[in-house]
Amino acid sequence: MAEQILLQQGALALGVRLSTGQLAMFAALSSALTEWNRQVNLTGLVDPDQIELKHFLDSLTLVPHLPALLPLQRARLIDVGSGPGFPGLPLAIALSHLHVTLLEATGKKVSFLRHAVELLGLENARPLHGRAEEAGRLLDHREAYDVAVVRALAGTAALTELLMPLVRVGGYAVLMKKQSNVEDEVADARPALQALNASVEDVIPVDVPGLLEDRALVVIKKLSVTSERFPRRPGVPQRRPLRESA
Repeated sequence: MAEQILLQQGALALGVRLSTGQLAMFAALSSALTEWNRQVNLTGLVDPDQIELKHFLDSLTLVPHLPALLPLQRARLIDVGSGPGFPGLPLAIALSHLHVTLLEATGKKVSFLRHAVELLGLENARPLHGRAEEAGRLLDHREAYDVAVVRALAGTAALTELLMPLVRVGGYAVLMKKQSNVEDEVADARPALQALNASVEDVIPVDVPGLLEDRALVVIKKLSVTSERFPRRPGVPQRRPLRESA
């Protein structure tokens, strides 16, 4: 399949080698997503090539950089606002040793996540129905993860507030962003980073020439315990990002 060739080419450009079995899982995931999308609005992408590149390959841009952020054993990652599973499902396929929680607030998308996990036989992935503001206050999830990742349109300040309560001290949040927007967003997020005891450790360009452009990973390290003030009530971090007065 042409789209599988594009995925293989892109993955190799990232230094990620996918086995025949892993490629078969991606093909099954693409088919399931397309089939479900006819009945339930899961994604605006319907072309198989676009699914492979903008969902699968984009998710795989994390793979070369995660080992430096994760412990060698029992590594735990949470994908916040996973939607129909991105980047969490591709990460679970590519990194079988990684325990992935797929946090999603929309019920129909959680139903698809459960179907996909069962279809693919992913023993290292589990869907979780809820919002980040809620999960960040639950004993089983607060400061429980080595890495929290997000691929969302919200600003860096709001996303930092959603992710930091979920990450252990010394752990990381990784924001998947447009590279062209990163500099301004990071500057605007300085008050939030200070309030949340976090610092931007790196901004990593992850373009794949000819296939995926204007992409970057913002790596944020958690320096100390998050105040009990955070996260604020659902929706507040997005509506009122933390400013100097926080």
